[in-house]
Amino acid sequence: MLMCPYCGEEPPNPRLQLHQLLTSELKHGKRIHHGVVYCEECTRFWMIHDDILYMSTDDIRDKKKELEFLREWQEQLPEHITQQSKPYNLKIN
Repeated sequence: MLMCPYCGEEPPNPRLQLHQLLTSELKHGKRIHHGVVYCEECTRFWMIHDDILYMSTDDIRDKKKELEFLREWQEQLPEHITQQSKPYNLKIN
């Protein structure tokens, strides 16, 4: 179970959304190669890049890499992620 590192586990638990961008079928499910996990409460996103979820705190995130990711996938991602998410988005960065 994933929980937002900023909103914590206190009720009500923040809802995390999974946006799958590039996947492949496996025998028992799906592999997510590229995607985003998004917290509706604090509006932060974490990228899934090359099968790895980068769920780090803001102070150690790679701004350049994450903005490149948002630019690459902006047509497939919802606007609230590309334009309004924290800590980075394409509107203010």
